[in-house]
Amino acid sequence: MKERAIKYVTDNRQFKINQAKAEAEHRLSEALAIPEIAKAHEAYVNLRFKASIQNGISESKVQAALNSYKAALKAHGIDESDFEYTPLCPVCKDSGVFNGKVCDCVWKEYINALKMLNKNAELNGNDEDSYMLYAEIFDDLELFESCVNYWYKFMDCNSSGDLSEAYEGLASAYLNLGKGRFAAYYYNKLVGKAGVDPEERA
Repeated sequence: MKERAIKYVTDNRQFKINQAKAEAEHRLSEALAIPEIAKAHEAYVNLRFKASIQNGISESKVQAALNSYKAALKAHGIDESDFEYTPLCPVCKDSGVFNGKVCDCVWKEYINALKMLNKNAELNGNDEDSYMLYAEIFDDLELFESCVNYWYKFMDCNSSGDLSEAYEGLASAYLNLGKGRFAAYYYNKLVGKAGVDPEERA
């Protein structure tokens, strides 16, 4: 589930970024379809290129050509910044990371992806695999009471006899709920130690 959600977020973010860049390029193409702008742009680009490979062309001439190009844009209500790709997230600049941590924009998309996958999963029925899936989703959503509930449902219909994932999930969920006694009980079950049932299901 987590891998599917991560892939969905990654693919969806890249699609949005590519779309935003394509839109910026399209705006430039539309502007260059205007003869006045196309002529001024070509003159500026050619002069700038010549200035980079030969002497005798002053920076002031290049700047004058640039100013002419900008004036042509302005005459049609356009600014150079209209052709620039603006990051979808102003915080992380679409890198997905801010101050060494996952940016909130990614986290929100991830949570939304989990919610969407959860709705899809509900169509699969109520068997042990589904209950495990729900428990993991609620854990990711930090809805730990619901997470606990579904781990118990998973254990009630588990046919393999292997409850290690449930024990680990319950230990983690109870710890996040601030119920250390219950967390310790399931941790001990996970590592094979005997413990006194704290009537966690009461």
